[in-house]
Amino acid sequence: MSLSFRLVMDIPASTKRNPPATEGRVTGPVSYLTGLFIEPLTQLTPDVVTQMGLDALIKHYATATDGANDVRDGDILTVAGRDYPVMNVTTWPWREFGATSQSKKRITVQEFQQGN
Repeated sequence: MSLSFRLVMDIPASTKRNPPATEGRVTGPVSYLTGLFIEPLTQLTPDVVTQMGLDALIKHYATATDGANDVRDGDILTVAGRDYPVMNVTTWPWREFGATSQSKKRITVQEFQQGN
């Protein structure tokens, strides 16, 4: 990852993932990645939410991380003690002088709004 990319990805985060079922039993998510750094979460605009076919009653955010990080759809991204279900992960080419990774991952997460 390049220096400029590292300067933007300054938010510490971690992920949780459901482990494989054992003897037909499925457990809850467990800590998977720690020490992850992401770009600040940015709320998607209503137009983007509509274009992506997402539920407008739920807040959606986007962020990015180094492409070498094993983040997948269905993971849970934890930022500042809050959990955000990962809805979509897309790998984008990232070529910059001095970069250690050839890609970055764009991550779309959601946050349920609390009822009034």
